[in-house]
Amino acid sequence: MDFLKEEFVENPAHRREVRRRGEALHFILSYVKSLEAADLSEAMASAQRAGTLGFPSVTDWKALEEDVRCLVHEPQLKPFFDTGTREVFCELEVVDAFGEAKRIDRLIVGNDSIDLIDYKSSQDGRDDHHAQVKKYVQLVGELYPGRRVRGWLIYLNDRSLEAVG
Repeated sequence: MDFLKEEFVENPAHRREVRRRGEALHFILSYVKSLEAADLSEAMASAQRAGTLGFPSVTDWKALEEDVRCLVHEPQLKPFFDTGTREVFCELEVVDAFGEAKRIDRLIVGNDSIDLIDYKSSQDGRDDHHAQVKKYVQLVGELYPGRRVRGWLIYLNDRSLEAVG
């Protein structure tokens, strides 16, 4: 019942729409490895093919594609998509010491450092977002000892970036 209350009583229609749009953008970003033109175009096409089933209410995939293209070329965000030789993992599932699976939205692994990115639709629940990313940073640090792990939040509603630390 709490889910229904949250969905229909406490959240106005606008917040639901922001969340749905964010979920669709998040889904598309799960296909984006790099900014190379061929890779980005193929990622968009693959996401749209797969997304038509998961997001039946989305009718304007071109607008979402344009949003993603703007997001990945945003100056403060571009380094997380123009990754050079660093290895990129999207939607990486890892298991913590308690056997609980965690899904990391984007992990960029370099020789000396790692960037961990979590996408959020909006800043609603910001404190929880930071706590979640801090746990992920700790977990990844255990998997890659000796490397500096930095956590980041990308808010899809306004293309903003926050360091978590």
